[in-house]
Amino acid sequence: HGTLMKTLERFVSDSESGYFAHELKDLLHVGVRESLLRLVQQGRVSRERVSRSYLYCSKNASVRRRQLAVRQSKEGDIGVQFLVGPEQIPDEVKAAIVLFSALLDERQRRLFAGVEALQFGRNAERW
Repeated sequence: HGTLMKTLERFVSDSESGYFAHELKDLLHVGVRESLLRLVQQGRVSRERVSRSYLYCSKNASVRRRQLAVRQSKEGDIGVQFLVGPEQIPDEVKAAIVLFSALLDERQRRLFAGVEALQFGRNAERW
């Protein structure tokens, strides 16, 4: 495609489900953050906040909606699955969270659950 900027724009625009920066870095074996930021600033690609990362998508709104829908269907509820799956969390950590939540009153528990849901998605409490 000639340049890194053109390559990134093409990959993101033609992608079925958009890309996270780390996915593009792994795919292309070069740093991509600054170039992706420039592409967003120039309006050549779009980015959507997903959990703690940005998903880079097509600038075309209908394509972008389709990319987000495909990404969500592939990954389930976007959230914890990108960081770590429930099966990878040690039992000690799960027990510590249960113990911590047992020390909270109902109002504090709801607040904690709300913060977790905002941070990790609706299925954060599954494990």
